[in-house]
Amino acid sequence: MCSKRLSRLYPQSEIANINAATAALSRNELVSAERYLDMVNSNKNLPEYNNAMGILMLMKGDYESSRKY
Repeated sequence: MCSKRLSRLYPQSEIANINAATAALSRNELVSAERYLDMVNSNKNLPEYNNAMGILMLMKGDYESSRKY
């Protein structure tokens, strides 16, 4: 099952949203990736979240913010 579908089936699942964001990043869909990452509330210390945020910031050209992640 694809990450996007899992995120729709389990909108409260932060892991599903992080996976959907990672898939969106691989397709260069920055708006979608950011939307999925914005749905993550309590697990912002997960390495997967920080990696995805760092990559998103790099792809947006925000190199300073990417260093935080």
